[in-house]
Amino acid sequence: MLKVGVKNFGPIREGSVTLAHLNPDNQRKLAWAIVKLIRGGVHLLITTHSDYFVQQITNFILLSRGSGAERVNLKYSQDDYLRVDEVGAYLFKFDKKDQRRGSVVKELEVTEGDGIPEDQFVEVAEAIYDETIRLERLGAKPSWTSTNTYVRSFCLPLGIQAMKRVVICG
Repeated sequence: MLKVGVKNFGPIREGSVTLAHLNPDNQRKLAWAIVKLIRGGVHLLITTHSDYFVQQITNFILLSRGSGAERVNLKYSQDDYLRVDEVGAYLFKFDKKDQRRGSVVKELEVTEGDGIPEDQFVEVAEAIYDETIRLERLGAKPSWTSTNTYVRSFCLPLGIQAMKRVVICG
């Protein structure tokens, strides 16, 4: 349960709010609502596999570069932004070299200039594209079930560690 307050914490994860199954426009709206919660002092832990959601959180980070008036000119409210020190992002990646270890957690550098790095999403998109090209050359239709080997998980602890307001895991 979420309660507004500086020391309050609430998890949002795939399953309770299924981000990946929301229409992309609704994922954007959910990201905006989360910014409102963060501005209200709520700390969140979010897990997602959605590049739409991560990109929208990045857009709110990029909005922190402008003034309140500039945000209003862009059709946002003055408070529609996330500071870099409010967002933590972590990548959970299966350790292929030592499968006994399970997943390895890597903190991603969130910057004011780039927001949350999306290298893993790009890597997956390129792998799927390359697979599709190989299959088309064979005259076969792609088997989308085979892409599961490329799934990565992200974690964004929003407001938990080092006073971060938002943590996103995937």
